Amino acid sequence: SAGRGAGSKAQQPQQRSQAPPPPPPPPGQMPSAGRGAGSKATVQQQQAPRKTVGHSSNSSSAVQPSPLVAELFQVMRNEERAKLEISNAAKSPSGFSFGKGGAEFQENVMNELVEKSKHHQSVLADVEKMGPRMSELKNDLMAFKAQNMEEVLAFTEKVDELLAGLTDENEMCRRFLMGDMTAKLDSLRQSSGDYKALLALKENAQSFKVGKQSCALELHGIVTAYEKLSRVVEDELRNIQQTSSSRNKIGIPWNAELIEPTKASALVYAKVYMELVLIEVERLKTVWNPSISQPLGSVVDPKSLLNAAVTFAFKVHQFVGGFDTECNEILQKVEAEFSSYKGGA
Repeated sequence: SAGRGAGSKAQQPQQRSQAPPPPPPPPGQMPSAGRGAGSKATVQQQQAPRKTVGHSSNSSSAVQPSPLVAELFQVMRNEERAKLEISNAAKSPSGFSFGKGGAEFQENVMNELVEKSKHHQSVLADVEKMGPRMSELKNDLMAFKAQNMEEVLAFTEKVDELLAGLTDENEMCRRFLMGDMTAKLDSLRQSSGDYKALLALKENAQSFKVGKQSCALELHGIVTAYEKLSRVVEDELRNIQQTSSSRNKIGIPWNAELIEPTKASALVYAKVYMELVLIEVERLKTVWNPSISQPLGSVVDPKSLLNAAVTFAFKVHQFVGGFDTECNEILQKVEAEFSSYKGGA
């Protein structure tokens, strides 16, 4: 009845006010994790009398664990984790929302898809247009066997011209060439590059000219050019030893004989070096007097120049394996001048 309900409601506050508070937990013991509303009220009742602010160092019993701060910290972490998950979902391209800046991201994705689609369509067009020619290239690669490196250069240039017009060379080779034919094409290109490097060094040596700088600078330039040639030749010799067998099996005449013309071109540097020294020694005859003490660094000692010429000539001789007729003739002139200077450095 309405009256009974009103009476019971009036009695409830009185009953709650008469209920004694639960006893506090013993010191050092944490309350159980499953606290309800009553436990929160208990914590508040325990903490209510403490109104002092500051650090107390009178008794260690004033510092006790606070279950409330741990609970609040856990609630805070849960809220932050939830916010982070919502934010990540908004930024994810696979989500329903692109978040802040999502329109720009979506536009970039669409543009990339369009470009890939154009690239794919271009590849398909190459397949239809160049498919027969790529099949011919496969057969040409299988049958190719060169007699000399000039044939390798010509064949490689022809292949490069064909592949240069493709949208995606790698994709076309993957579609039409087997793995071993692709490896053969790579070896042909590598061999062509190595051979061109040797030819370039030989041409540089054969066309080498002395400039108009001082004798010391010109001699230094000759030595630098020779050292570059010798270093590349030595590298190619090791390369040939490592790759000649595999390249010969696929029809590439790759052997040490290819090195000899480039190595022999180093004699040009020996000739130019000795000729320049002879010219400088002839000039120094007008200013050099071994019986007179010369200021340090004022005049180069002719004998030191001749010594350098002999040393450099010997180095080139050992590298090449000998001298040609012209080199021997210049060396004899150096020997004549060398014998005429008994003093000097």
